[in-house]
Amino acid sequence: RSSPHLELVRVILRIFRNISKHRASLSVLVTRESLSVLTDVVQMFRDKADIFELSTSLLETFVRSDAFISSEYSSHEHRRCLRGVLSLSRTRASVRSSPELDKGIMCLENVMCIVEGGTILSKPKCPYCDREFT
Repeated sequence: RSSPHLELVRVILRIFRNISKHRASLSVLVTRESLSVLTDVVQMFRDKADIFELSTSLLETFVRSDAFISSEYSSHEHRRCLRGVLSLSRTRASVRSSPELDKGIMCLENVMCIVEGGTILSKPKCPYCDREFT
């Protein structure tokens, strides 16, 4: 978790985010393995708001893109892991909030709603200016 390592993780997540904007590329990226890796990234970097936001946003995009994969992803193990991260993130946000952390929490809440079969929340909004995140 050195500075160069963190920067590399950020760059890789941004590349995947850009690739995932294209439907044809997204279908290649979304696999069981990629969802597991993203879950690990969300868990490992939950204390780095920018990486947390990038990874949860990408995870939400992946889960929204493929109903079959998202149904497989809804295992008890994944839900338990994500619930734990969500709880810790909410606690952290109550102490020290940031737009990246808030967006990450909203994306993770959406992922939880998708895998638990609930209602998907709207796009996350900035807590400071009330505009939707893009």
